Amino acid sequence: MIKIVFRFAALGMALSTPLTATPAPTPEQILADASRYTVKVQVLNEIALNQDDGGAGMGTGFLIDKKRGWLLTNAHVATRSPSTIKVSFRNGEEFEAKRIHVDPLIDLAVLVIPTDKIPSDAVEASLACDSVPAAGTSVLAYGHPWGMSYTASRGIVAGLTWIYPSQLIQTDAVINSGNSGGPLISLSDGRVVGINTATYQPEDKDERGTAISLAEPMPSICKIIDLLKDGKDTKLRLLPIAIATAGDDLRPRVAKAFQSGLQFQAGDIITAVNGGAEVGTLPELLADLRGLGREAMISVERNGKLVDVRSPLNVVADPLKARSINFSGLIIGRPWRLDDFDSNSDNHLIVEWYETAEEASFSGIEVSDYILSVDGRRFSELDDLYSYLDQLPEGAVAEFMVKRLSKAMEFYSEYHQISLARTKLDWVSVQ
Repeated sequence: MIKIVFRFAALGMALSTPLTATPAPTPEQILADASRYTVKVQVLNEIALNQDDGGAGMGTGFLIDKKRGWLLTNAHVATRSPSTIKVSFRNGEEFEAKRIHVDPLIDLAVLVIPTDKIPSDAVEASLACDSVPAAGTSVLAYGHPWGMSYTASRGIVAGLTWIYPSQLIQTDAVINSGNSGGPLISLSDGRVVGINTATYQPEDKDERGTAISLAEPMPSICKIIDLLKDGKDTKLRLLPIAIATAGDDLRPRVAKAFQSGLQFQAGDIITAVNGGAEVGTLPELLADLRGLGREAMISVERNGKLVDVRSPLNVVADPLKARSINFSGLIIGRPWRLDDFDSNSDNHLIVEWYETAEEASFSGIEVSDYILSVDGRRFSELDDLYSYLDQLPEGAVAEFMVKRLSKAMEFYSEYHQISLARTKLDWVSVQ
């Protein structure tokens, strides 16, 4: 069996006459521009939520709007956790950045910086919002691999790779730790076609394995940027159904519905949203749902006929608005997985993190444990749990009953009772 390992790399109209055509930029020009719009991103977070890594990290970002002071980077660089983020332009000072959008699905974060900190010679990256790059397109992956500042690797676009639930640009331009969040640049016109995100390869012991580099394509990202510019809601919306694909046919199909009364049928192929462009993949479907309200008209192909189904939309909470409870170093929050409504029908809270220097680290509790009860009481709302824990005196012991994925092959789940004395109680907010 091959073990698949993800390593996040902490990623117009033709002119009628060639006489008036704009000459393609040279690689030297493209790299010179990239050095003027690319930044270093340094992040520190002591409490890691949403399966983020704790501690200090470094990645790459790039300027897309001088007037607004907007930068793009990866969500796994900026994190979905309480973090301090600092950026710097080439040969410039470090200064703090704030997150204005961190996506719960796409590995994307939009940062804002003070405009007076932007160097006068900085330029905006030109984004390829209209399409994904064709296979064979020559590209540069730019950033700070392994701390080697403002450097590039060159390759081609191999194609689009489907790794559920995303369709990513695959390239042999090398992406390493420190490249995350940097631009993947087309050598044909100098536009940014993707955000460097991750590598994908067999397990380390397989010496024959060669890493494949992956980048988030720009069209779905540009949809989010446009919504932000228009002051509209950028939250992810999901249909209340499970989505399936069929082999290499990536058109989203209805697997099952999670709400009664829906008119979807298993096997329906989703073809359009609100009568718009044809939907070819799950990422395209989710991009079409961005910015909508609480429902949409979904066109499906059913037994060779087109049928319209009106469906409610589930709005995914903004990760930047999340808050959690810190009880004696145990960080308790709402589950972050997008299909939690399917696997956690009882709406249990979850262990998000524990501080290594606190009581929780010795308790035997694990990240991603579902909390079934506390002192025999069931809690599905954080406010209710906080109120209960708040009335416990200092030093009082709370008994947590938890459920986790079993290490035994004979069972799916195992259960544990964890004792934890109260030493502190606080709210933890992402921002």
